Formats: sequence, C-alpha cells, structure tokens
Amino acid sequence: VASLEKAIALRPDYADAHGNLAATLQHLGRLEEAVACCDKAIALDPACYQAHHNLGNLRVETGHLEEGLECFARAIAIQPDYAEAQTDRALALLSAGHFAEGLAGYEWRWKRAQLPTPWRDFPQAPWDGGPLKDGRLAIWSEQGIGDQLLYGGLIPKVLAAGIECIVECDPRLVGLLARAFPATEVVAYRDPPDPKLMCEDIAAQIPLASLPGRLGPWPEGLRLARRFLVPDLQRRADCARKLDALGSRPRIGIAWRSARHKMGPKKSMPLELWDPILAGRNALFVNLQYGETEEEVSEAVGRTGGEIYTDPDVDRFQDLEGMMALVDCLDLVITTSNVTAHYAGALGKPCWLALQVAPLWYWGLTGSGTLFYPSVKAYRQIRADDWHPVMVALASDLDASG
Repeated sequence: VASLEKAIALRPDYADAHGNLAATLQHLGRLEEAVACCDKAIALDPACYQAHHNLGNLRVETGHLEEGLECFARAIAIQPDYAEAQTDRALALLSAGHFAEGLAGYEWRWKRAQLPTPWRDFPQAPWDGGPLKDGRLAIWSEQGIGDQLLYGGLIPKVLAAGIECIVECDPRLVGLLARAFPATEVVAYRDPPDPKLMCEDIAAQIPLASLPGRLGPWPEGLRLARRFLVPDLQRRADCARKLDALGSRPRIGIAWRSARHKMGPKKSMPLELWDPILAGRNALFVNLQYGETEEEVSEAVGRTGGEIYTDPDVDRFQDLEGMMALVDCLDLVITTSNVTAHYAGALGKPCWLALQVAPLWYWGLTGSGTLFYPSVKAYRQIRADDWHPVMVALASDLDASG
C-alpha cells in the first residue's frame, strides 16, 4: 500500500496505480477505500477494464450483486476476451439464479491466467450431455475436495441416464466414491492421467465442474439425494466406540475457518466468537477443523468450560475416510463455509452453515435452503464481516433444539 501510494503521489493521473491499490486494499479487507480507488482509476481512464472488473468484485463482495454484474459487463464490453471478468460474471449470474447463462459462461474459467486446476488435453471429444452409443464417459477431477464432493453428487444423475462412467478424483476420495458408485470405476488423480482415462473405450470426457451445464434443466430437474456417500463401516464403528465412551450427550461437530488463500478470511468465523454456542451447554463438541487447532481449542475450553473432543486417530486433512466416519457419528455439524459442510451434506447429516454476505454461488444468496445438499441449513450474514447476528441465530436455534 505504501509503495502504491508513493507511485500515485508521483503520478496522480496513473490509472493503473489506483487500480492496483484498489486490489491491494480489497485483499486487506479495506473495501470502502478500495471502491474509491476503483472509481478514481475509472475516472482517469474509462477504458481501464481491470478497474471495472475489480469494482465488480467489490460490489459482489459487499452484497450488491446487480451492480457487480453491471461492472463486469462494462469490463467485458471493453475487453471481450477478458477471461477473469467473464468467469466472475458467470459466478455472479449463478449466485443470482441465472443458471443457464451462468453455467455457459463458467466455461471461461479455463482461460484464466491463474487456474486452481490446469486444463488437461484429453484425446476424446467433450461430452455434450447426450447419450453415448459406444464406450464410457470419463469424468475428470478439478478443483478441491469440497468441489469434488459437491459435483460428485451429480454423478448418480449421469448413471441414471444409462451412461457408464469412469471417475477420476483426489486420491483421498477414491475409496469413498468407489463405495458410493460400486458399478463405476474410480481412479486417483495423477499427472499424466491414469491410462484408463485414455483408453479406446472412452467415448467422451468432461471436467467434473462442467457437469451442471450438461444436466438440465437446472436446478428444477436436479433433485439430489439426501445422502450419496457411505463411510467405511469399521472406521465408523471405531469412532462411535470412542464417542460413546465420552458419555451420552448430543454430539456436535464444529469447524470455524477456511484455508482458501483469497476467500478464506471472509468465510472464517473465528473460534473466539463461538462462546454463545460452547458455553453452558450439555453437549460434546467434536473438533472437525483441519490445520493446527490446539491453541484455539484450549483457549475456547478455558474461556467457556465447554468440552471439545479431538480424535487423536484422525488426521483431519489427509484422512478423509476417518473424517467421514467421524462426521457420520454426529447429531449435528455447525461450520463455516469450508470442506466440512460438504462432508456433512454428502453424508446427509444435519448441518448448520454460517455464510458470509456473498457466499460461493452454490450456497445461494437468500433463504435457509441450499442448492446441492438437502440436509444443510444456511445462516447468512446481513453485513459483510459481521458474524454477531449469525452467531446469535445459531445459539438461539441450538437452545430451542434442546
């Protein structure tokens, strides 16, 4: 920030410096200042499409979706092949419920300069959503664990259409998806791809997150199963035995932060805010948060007197079989928008989900329901970065549930 401010002092008419300062301030959460910098950049150079794009993201982040769409449209009008604006516009359209246009536009993600998952050149033709006369459909992995669970819930729709598949996923998910789809071959992601994805019997291929765009109408025709994953029965029995030894009380799993580089801080609800849930409650809270949590948990227990159990035999990042077994033993999961919500949703477990004011598109913008997971109930911020009303609502509903 200091360096950019010096640049602006030297060249007050340099639009790009104002635009870069806006992006930096946005990263720091100084949103009003970032908006002002975008406005200044655009005033200096109305053709600065990056500033229009940044302003669009700021409008979306603060809950002004329609204004954000207008900003993206201006950026695209100036630079039609600007993939970043095209993709963010598509995500905003999906958030607004304009699914057909948004899903079509989401294919721009592959042209972005920075990709969470690189495009992979498979020899087969892309699947158009229609029947396959001969051969199997290769569904290949992209994005993170949560995304793979989210879109993996659509695979039963493909199978129900009589299409035989081979599914690629993160190695940590292979056993889970193989149990979910016993008649389907499941292989681990690798680079180069598993040769089974390149065989002559593969008639077409599709990246996993493109499935919604091939399975229409969306979302009216896509009523998803409440539960599509099944944990390993022995692992589940082991988890249940350990929890049973801790007494007969409601078992509530908790997770409070996201590690995503860009959106993680906005999605995280720090554990020090959880006192209304943890304090004075006859419940066993189960730590589902990946990463280093010992200090946070110790402080929360000392502050509230609540009991938070961390299973010593489950690596909460690597051991997804253990995590699924543990979640399946719980009565309720309370989490912010991270992979834990996908665990609970895929298992059909009751889940209360705390959402930032502008959540990821698949959680929707309004209401307590969520698009992909029937068992997940949303608790939404009213103002950006203000978790207090969300926590009050969560604690109140927990009180009412007994």
